[in-house]
Amino acid sequence: MPPCDTETRQLGPRQPLLGADTLRVLIELMGPSFGPDDMYSCFKVTTEAAGSEQIGQFIRQLGSLPGSDAAEALVALESDSNLSRWHDFIARNREHQRTLQREATFAHPTPGQLQQSLSDAGPANTADLAALLLERLDTVASDIRSSNADLWRQYWNEDSHGRPEFPWHEDSCRDVLIDHLSSLLPRGVDAQPEGQYVGGKRSDIRVACSSFNVPVEIKKVRHPDLWSAMQTQLIGKYTRDAATAGFGIYLVLWFSDADMPPPPTGLRPLTPDDLKARLEESISDEEARKISVVVLDVSPVR
Repeated sequence: MPPCDTETRQLGPRQPLLGADTLRVLIELMGPSFGPDDMYSCFKVTTEAAGSEQIGQFIRQLGSLPGSDAAEALVALESDSNLSRWHDFIARNREHQRTLQREATFAHPTPGQLQQSLSDAGPANTADLAALLLERLDTVASDIRSSNADLWRQYWNEDSHGRPEFPWHEDSCRDVLIDHLSSLLPRGVDAQPEGQYVGGKRSDIRVACSSFNVPVEIKKVRHPDLWSAMQTQLIGKYTRDAATAGFGIYLVLWFSDADMPPPPTGLRPLTPDDLKARLEESISDEEARKISVVVLDVSPVR
């Protein structure tokens, strides 16, 4: 007889809802002693099965809470090595909690906000802000490639003859980008470096308007975490913040393909467009609804 389904099985009367902090402590204390495989058949109850089902209920309760404290608790539990047997179960409930958190914090724009957005006076919600930001980044990209001011030079250290030697440090490139981007943003929209997010994490850029914001994670094309940072940093840390509603932008600075770390599979992309397409292939359809990839070509214009 196969074990009962831990996702749907209920044990005894409905348990009272507890707070996120209390649930986290209970899971941390009890979880290492049991696992999701300690199931009882539908005809025989055991101590191990009862303990396993109780922990499952605690995790499901935590996944049903839309607050940021529940999100932080689930992330901490998923990374707890003492709970390794529960990690898949926690991950599924964390995804459910993220959906609830986004729905709870989404605010439909008022007629006044819609008018404001249409007149370019400012976005009405996080989706509008993300769309605005992508449009302005497209303008930045065009300026860099076509301006007679050679804006690409701002991302490079040059020798005494004005020849590019090597790219500036990532933080210096970020500051150049913020200056350019800020000049294109409407009143009320602010771009700042090192935005603060859940758990004390900091994104490279935080673009905010009113009570909502969009994090931007920047990586140089030669960064060793180029292929993983979109998942581990942008999606895994910053877009969990309720004020982002799940929106975020992964921005890569393209200098050349020479020092690019090899991709997990397949051939090395040879152009900015190739790299953008490869990075977009690495996210799910659901993630692609709110996560955008931008590859900014700052290579020398010949």
